[in-house]
Amino acid sequence: MLVVVSGSKDSMALWDVLAKEGYNVVAMYINLGIGEYSNKSQDVVKNFAKKNNLPLIVKNIKEEFGLDIYKLSKSLKRSPCSVCGTIKRYLFNKVAYDNGFSVIATGHNIVLFQPPSDLYTAARVFAILLNSLSVDFVT
Repeated sequence: MLVVVSGSKDSMALWDVLAKEGYNVVAMYINLGIGEYSNKSQDVVKNFAKKNNLPLIVKNIKEEFGLDIYKLSKSLKRSPCSVCGTIKRYLFNKVAYDNGFSVIATGHNIVLFQPPSDLYTAARVFAILLNSLSVDFVT
């Protein structure tokens, strides 16, 4: 299973839980070239992989495509968010296909998917989950 991680609490928690539950997971981090943020996120992901002896694939947008997200968006005359999303999905699929993965997992904030009336419960569940993990996060 390929688990795509960003260094944020959501994807790191997913990676941690899948690994602890015994799934055969390989993580992929995509360095988007967003200044120090991308480098800090990559360090968090690499440190977690090393600490837990987990396999990690790192892709770098500038190395893959010759330009960072902002320069690509200018040359394509598209918004940075549009270019970023398209490139990430492309790399998700390419890496999965090239390496024989049949499943791609990504982490998203569970609070976003809860109805407003249940926001308190979702926040408590998420806090309990985070307290049970030994993961560093980019905030």
